[in-house]
This record gives sequence, structure tokens and C-alpha cells, in this order.
Amino acid sequence: ILLAFNFIIIAASIQCAILIGCIPVNRVFKAILGVLWLAAVVGIFSGTTALSGELLNTGIGSRFDSWLFWRVALSVLGGGAALIGLLALLSTAVISPLSANRALPVRVFVTTVWLLTGAGVAIWSITLRNFAPVMAWAVLHILLCCSALFIAVSEREHLGQRVRQSIPREGVLRLLVFPFYSGAANGVVWSSIMILLTLLVAWGRSTFFSPHPLNEDDAAEFMALITGLGLYAFSYALAASLIRRGFLANRVTSAYTWVIGLILFVIAATIIPLLLFLASGEWNEEWFIASPFGMFVGLTNSNNDVLWGSVVIAGISSFFAGILSLPWLIEQIADFSPPRPEATSEPQTKEPK
Repeated sequence: ILLAFNFIIIAASIQCAILIGCIPVNRVFKAILGVLWLAAVVGIFSGTTALSGELLNTGIGSRFDSWLFWRVALSVLGGGAALIGLLALLSTAVISPLSANRALPVRVFVTTVWLLTGAGVAIWSITLRNFAPVMAWAVLHILLCCSALFIAVSEREHLGQRVRQSIPREGVLRLLVFPFYSGAANGVVWSSIMILLTLLVAWGRSTFFSPHPLNEDDAAEFMALITGLGLYAFSYALAASLIRRGFLANRVTSAYTWVIGLILFVIAATIIPLLLFLASGEWNEEWFIASPFGMFVGLTNSNNDVLWGSVVIAGISSFFAGILSLPWLIEQIADFSPPRPEATSEPQTKEPK
């Protein structure tokens, strides 16, 4: 069991290193990523060794006849396999040509994993009368889909002929496959739908399947946290896309849209609070209210005004970013169609018909 557990950790670490090696950046930046990952690997292996020793000392082999052991073991095995598969698909997508439909296998795989793990976690949570499995599942998928939002807005906006030829001609089927195809708007729609569905599952578990160890206030704070994370990622990603398309279209390519989003986050999380501090002469945790840090500060200090205020600001900014991006999204959906068949030319011979 310990060998299998360590094998999963090592395989996932190697696959992550392969993904870093596939990223199309210059050697300096790739070397920096490699050094950072090497430092992370040292920490991961140290923690894995310590955990293995602790499991060995507690006699993990004596629990084979317990369903609790197999429930946790199967969860670790399934999670490890899903992580390795995702990293492998991402590596393949990164090195695939731009003309390929690179996002399709990744999004189909993540959606399938979301369905399978969501069903398993929901059953586990209801059986145990414990909200913790759903909490962990929701946080992981929210963070994954938030990252996917920034990747999506950095994709190309116009599909190539190779991808267009695989688009279904039926209108309903075309709308169903739209979120899974490569493209900036496609990725935004897919990520937004996945975030919304994850929030609905977490909300439904905390509302309709009580009791659970969390009281109403704790459950509400958790929902506020993951909702705010999704809203902030949506607003930052779409705002970065709007800025690039509106002001920097001739200077910054779509591949670097995520950099603009990162700059917006830094401004909201550091520069604005610093300016407010210098203007007022005193430090206040409310200065973080326009960034995700506001939610964590409010949650840590039990300040619901900062927590919910930050969520409200995230919702307002997401609303305006979505409204301003709506014409672009409609244009991208309308443009998502297969190429028209070329008209057959008349025969150029003079033979009688």
C-alpha cells in the first residue's frame, strides 16, 4: 500500500515536470520554472516520506477489512489517476499544433472526472453526514476552473479550418459542443458553467442534506468564499480580455492575456490597499475588500462585513465585465460554424449533356 501510494506521488511529480518541459517559453523562464518545481518536489517528497512513516507506525495494513480504509484508498487512487491523466493531456495539448482542437480532450476529461468524483463525494458525504468531502471537492474544482478561465482568455479567438471542419452542422448539437472546443469564448463558457455547477452542488449539499458538522453561519461563509473566488476569477479574466482587445490588440497577443489579468490582481490586492493606507494614515483590513484577499481576511478575522462586502464587489464587477463582453461572446458563438461546402463547378468539356 505504501509503495503504491508513493508510486502515485512520483508518477504525478514526473508528469508535472514533463508538462513544465512542454511549455513553449524561452530557456531562462523554463529554467526558473524548473528550479521552482525542484524545490516543490523536495518538499513533496519530504512530506510523503514523513506520511509514509506515520502510516507504517499506525499499522495501516491491519485495516484491510474496514470499508473506511478502502474508501480513503480508492479516493487517493482515483484522485491520483485523474491528476496524472490531466497532466498528460495538458502536456499533449501544449505541444500540439495551433491548428488542432487542443482543448477538446482536456475539457471532456475534466468534465467526466467532475461527474464521477462529484457523484462519489456526494454519496460519501451524505453517508457520513459530513460536509468535509464536498468542501474539499468543491474547492479543488473551483480553483481548477478559475485557472482554466485565465487559460481560456489567452486562447485564440478565430478557429482554423481544421477545427471548423469538425464542427457539427446541426444547430442544437453545435451549441452543446461549443464549450468543449478550443477558443477563447468557448473556454470562458465552459469554465463558467463548471464553476456554476460546482457551486450548485455545494449549495445543494449544505442546504438539503443536513445535518452536517457545519452550522448555518460556517456553511454560509464557505459558500461565500468559493462563490467569491469564482466571481473574482471571472471578472479579472474578462476584464483582461476587454483591455487587451480594446486598447492593446496591436501590441499584446492573445496568448499573454493572462498577464494582464495578473496585473489587475496585483493592483487590486496590493497597490490599491497601499494607496488607501497612505491616504488615510492608518491600516484597515477593509482596504482588501476589492480583491480575493478581502474574503480570506474577513473569514480569518470573523469579519462578515469584509467577507460579504468583498463577495458583493466581486459580483458587481463580474456583472459589468460580463455585460461588456456579451457582444464579443455573441459574435464568437455566431462565428462557431463549419465551413460552407464549396459550390461544384460545371464541367469544362464541350460534350453534350
